[in-house]
Amino acid sequence: MQARDENMRFSAQPIPGYERHRLGKDKQETPSLLISVSDSTENQRPIPIRLEYLSIQYDVDCRISYPDGSIEEGYFTIIRCTGSEKVLHDYFLRIIGAIVISLGPTPTRIDVAQAIDKLVELFRAMTEKPRKSIQGLWAELFLIARARKTATMVAAWHITPNDCYDFSAGNHRIEVKSVAGRVRQHHFMLEQLCPPADTNVLIASLFVEHAGSGTSVMELIESIRLRISKHPDLVLQFDRMIALTIGKYWRYASEERFDRELAEESLAFFEPCAIPMINPSLPTGVSSVHFKSDLTGRPTANLVHYRAMGGLFQAALRR
Repeated sequence: MQARDENMRFSAQPIPGYERHRLGKDKQETPSLLISVSDSTENQRPIPIRLEYLSIQYDVDCRISYPDGSIEEGYFTIIRCTGSEKVLHDYFLRIIGAIVISLGPTPTRIDVAQAIDKLVELFRAMTEKPRKSIQGLWAELFLIARARKTATMVAAWHITPNDCYDFSAGNHRIEVKSVAGRVRQHHFMLEQLCPPADTNVLIASLFVEHAGSGTSVMELIESIRLRISKHPDLVLQFDRMIALTIGKYWRYASEERFDRELAEESLAFFEPCAIPMINPSLPTGVSSVHFKSDLTGRPTANLVHYRAMGGLFQAALRR
């Protein structure tokens, strides 16, 4: 397959179930997606988008040659991964899969524009400062991966990485705290331990240590995506949170590995009232208070009680 521009040539194949779209690679062996738009017109062609790892050209006039000698002509929006690293290619292909499913076989220009907006947000985030450590992200993904109801957990995962709690649904909240050592000491914001009267909060505490034969962030991501694969919009929401959280640390998502057995063995849940904290009655003008608490020896929550509440707690807590 080649565009009218001789400098843009692709080896491409129709995507099963979405045959009007093509998955291919260019002369540099980097992956590309070619989207057939049902209402393309050359007179309304948007401005191309070029990011560090992504290139998008709209309504490119292409000619497709088949082995039997037949020719197909049409307009395609071409989305190209412009990086050379294999881990980047894998990331691109993973994201593109969810994009294609959400678009369907005959998307309109508006459908494509909305999907591309999401894609651009993800790839722009890959060049930004991470909003959480790899260890912190791993701990949150670990809780999702071990949950009874993965889709419920993903849907409850914070809208932005800076939310007060990591998981929120209805009046249920879960905050995940991890520590690299074997002493259960964690940093808290005062607000996390002083929820509104009608809000129920659990603090999940676990030890997270590096292990050469352990589980990587990427392996947790793949296992979670597989479990929610029937919900493409949820997959895109999940991918968005990963990108916004991990930022330019994406290269380490497959490299850093952590001891999953230790995390499971050490996982404990606490109620806010069981955690040592400062006096919540702050002087006038004082806010955004952070402190460190040692949870060693503190009583853990009655999980039978919290599972009986249903909702987020039932989804997160195993029997």
